[in-house]
Amino acid sequence: MTQSSDAELLISYADRRSETAFAELVHRHIDLVHSTALRIAGAGLYKARQAHQLLEQVRTLQEERELTLRQQDSPSRRQSQAGETGLPSRSQAMQHGRPPKDPSKSAMTAWLDRVDLLKMRLELTDGAKIPEMQWLTEQDWLKAAQGKLESDKDYRRALGVLRSIAEDKFTLMASPALQKYIKENGGTFPRNLDQLQAHFDAPVDPAVLQRWRIIPASDRPNMKLGGDWLITQKAVVDEEFDNFIGFGPNGYGSWHFRGKDRDQ
Repeated sequence: MTQSSDAELLISYADRRSETAFAELVHRHIDLVHSTALRIAGAGLYKARQAHQLLEQVRTLQEERELTLRQQDSPSRRQSQAGETGLPSRSQAMQHGRPPKDPSKSAMTAWLDRVDLLKMRLELTDGAKIPEMQWLTEQDWLKAAQGKLESDKDYRRALGVLRSIAEDKFTLMASPALQKYIKENGGTFPRNLDQLQAHFDAPVDPAVLQRWRIIPASDRPNMKLGGDWLITQKAVVDEEFDNFIGFGPNGYGSWHFRGKDRDQ
């Protein structure tokens, strides 16, 4: 039997809410769920009781995977595989004497599953990733995956949230660097972003700086950031769900994409 790729399973789950595709993705990537849970528990995002519940939930998922693998290897299982596709669903695995999960544990399981699916969607979508995402934390991923992920639009919206968070993190680093440069150069605005490199607390990936440009402040009259120039992205990734961010001598702000904002 030909095994479906992660991309095919992700599309099947996103488009048709396929329980079989969902179960297969969870079984394939349970180790990622486990490491995510450990990082969350260790990062202080949950209190001790919540962290314990989270790790117990991951252990349950691991046990379900092992049970499924044992069933697949059994003679009766091999005899019944004709015409069958995918792995048993989570609900089917639970029928083998497993007690029902409590609602809070199930909700956390679904939340972590959405994080995994969102990470896979990012890897499978050309052009969706930006270099600023290197600063994302597990808490950021959890925030982006809070809502439903059922349609292509849901995924695009969540990825837009991730990009906005990542770009905000860069802005919070770059805005002080810009102010330092202006102060040390008699109020002069930099001519290119490479001139800011020495003013960051730590070196910034050149790939990040290449996504941004310096434009006349008059191009964004609604942004009152002081001075005649400001810094913003050269382009947004998703015109429907991404925002432009700008920063200048007196702070930073954002505005939603409009057709006239295309890079010239």
